Amino acid sequence: MIGRLTTPSKTPVSDDPRVIDGPRLILKTCLTRRESPIRPAKRGSRLNFDVLIVGGGIVGCAVARQLVTSNPGLHVGLVEKERSLACHTSGRNSGVIHSGFNQAPGTLKAKFCVDGNARLRAYCRSRGVKFEECGTLVLSRTEGERRVIRELERRGGLNGVPGLRIIDREELSRLEPNVVSAEALFSPTGSIVDSRGLVFSIAREAEERGAELIMGVKVVSLQVASPRVRVSTTAGDMECGLLINCAGLHADRIAKMIGLSRRYSIVPFKGQYYRLRDERKGLIRSMVYPPPDLEFPFLGVHLTKRVNGDIILGPNATLVGGREGYSIARYSVGDSLAMASFPGFIRASLNPRFARLVLGELHASASKKRFVERARELVPLIDEGDLVLDTAGIRAQLLNDRGELVDDFVLEWGHSSIHVLNSVSPGMTCAMPFAEYVVGQAIDRGYLNEG
Repeated sequence: MIGRLTTPSKTPVSDDPRVIDGPRLILKTCLTRRESPIRPAKRGSRLNFDVLIVGGGIVGCAVARQLVTSNPGLHVGLVEKERSLACHTSGRNSGVIHSGFNQAPGTLKAKFCVDGNARLRAYCRSRGVKFEECGTLVLSRTEGERRVIRELERRGGLNGVPGLRIIDREELSRLEPNVVSAEALFSPTGSIVDSRGLVFSIAREAEERGAELIMGVKVVSLQVASPRVRVSTTAGDMECGLLINCAGLHADRIAKMIGLSRRYSIVPFKGQYYRLRDERKGLIRSMVYPPPDLEFPFLGVHLTKRVNGDIILGPNATLVGGREGYSIARYSVGDSLAMASFPGFIRASLNPRFARLVLGELHASASKKRFVERARELVPLIDEGDLVLDTAGIRAQLLNDRGELVDDFVLEWGHSSIHVLNSVSPGMTCAMPFAEYVVGQAIDRGYLNEG
């Protein structure tokens, strides 16, 4: 078990997220290749931590914050392979604070989402992170879709979502005059947030309480030398008493370095976004969703506000040949071969529903017209000329060896290591209670001393 060993020095952080405050701690926006390179962590140094977190997304930063908050003397480090935080899924998403009605009752996601929604909104207020409580609508235009939103209402009731209700066409037209639907599920607690700003704020708070953030350092290998873990990186060796893997798109690969994640593999689904031209921003006031296919963990192309006033459409869910395959140029032969050779992927490919999903999304992704058709099912006034290509994100979707898309949080436990293999949407919404859960489980299982 790990006790309090040392108290790390605290390096002050500039309020400007682009400022580098030292060779290790870097809180800044992602730099493009055209911008000046930054100083990496000091090469050849040997760093020793009580707990080392791999991954600088929302989950990794929330776990770091929770550790130094509940264990003030713990020496906590966080390594991120990019030169900034939130460069991937945590910074390339819809920015939605979910209400908690999509999640199946009894799952960890259902357990954490409602609490996480309330806590994130309170956190944003207290820390000055930009967010807006704009509400969520899920439309129902057919009898089949009516059954779906009734099921979502049932789930939301069991999960404790406050204020959730079905509204008729008249009330819907008052809320969203440009949306046409027979009825809709309305959740007033649905909100939007500056997701990158949120990650930076949580990371800054963790650093203020003693955590060390190390940017631009990639984990190369792990070696368990009980009771500690030796972590070989591109900046030299590190050691820790406990390693917590929150590496998102690469979490399964980190786990496989010490023989874990044998039943799982991450399959990348690209989500493309468009945004409405400035003169069309007034088309919606809230977040507008189609009814989801409850057999898959995707919510469909929807319209969402951003905190800067933009309206975005998306994402779709296109299977791609690269875990960071935001464009064709970034596809990876190695990623593609590894995915295709995983037994679970082979089994999934033989499932007709999965095959139809993949082929349908692939066809839609190749056609802006098809994307517009999906958007017009929600807001008929949208035209193809209203859409401007925006960012893309990659969903780190976990697939098990039975060929099933896993739709809940998944943790695996190794010698002196914890691995968060699945933390996809609503991972951001759930981040704070989920971080408490991870740390609490580590204490209960004897990986950490309480307090």
